[in-house]
Order: sequence, then structure tokens, then C-alpha cells
Amino acid sequence: MLNKSEISYKLIFESITDAVYALDREWRYTIVNKSAADLIQMHEEKLIGNKITDLFPGIESTVFFKTYRNVMESRKAETVINDFVHEDGRTGWYEVRVYPVPAGILCIATDITDRKQTAELLRKSEE
Repeated sequence: MLNKSEISYKLIFESITDAVYALDREWRYTIVNKSAADLIQMHEEKLIGNKITDLFPGIESTVFFKTYRNVMESRKAETVINDFVHEDGRTGWYEVRVYPVPAGILCIATDITDRKQTAELLRKSEE
């Protein structure tokens, strides 16, 4: 049974609207909040303990994974902004902040699609 502080932590963690997830040094998901599970379109239970490289074949060639690897090796935080095509065909822009933690890396992903679209509309209106 969870104690009071663990319950408080879980409530705070699950209320964060950004996707928060951690990967260990073997690329296994160790923590995933609801926003991350929704973004990835998989239940938390399916993610925890499984390797990102097994769940998403080909992810190693993405800019996101290259950033994960850089942070894992350098132990220095990095931020990456890039578009991402979901399995259902949706496209979005994400800012992912990747931090080294003792067990691996912690990632916080923010959907910036609206911001990118607004900037593009502004750019076009100024032409």
C-alpha cells in the first residue's frame, strides 16, 4: 500500500500535462505518466520494463533517439525540437528536454504543434 507521500507524488506526477518518462541504461521505460502513455498511445503497463527500441523498431534513426543517446553518454542535458509522425498518421511538433539521471535519462516532452502552426501562419502573413 502506498504511503501518504507516495500518493501525493503519484497525484502530482499524473497531473502533469507534459509527457514525462524515464529510460534506464538498457533503454527500458522505468516511469511513464498518463500524458506520456497517451502521447505514445500505449498503456503504461505495456511500456514499463520494455525497451523503447523493441516497442518502436527503427527509433534509433530518429533525432529524438540520437538526443537520448547523446545525453546518456555525455551526461549533459539537451533539448530537441522536431516533428513526429504517430502510428495513426497524426503529425505533431514536440520539444523534448532530456536530462541525465543516475539510472539513465528523464525526458519531458511538450506538444508545441499549435505554437509552430501559429508561427508559420505569421511568417506567411508577413510575406
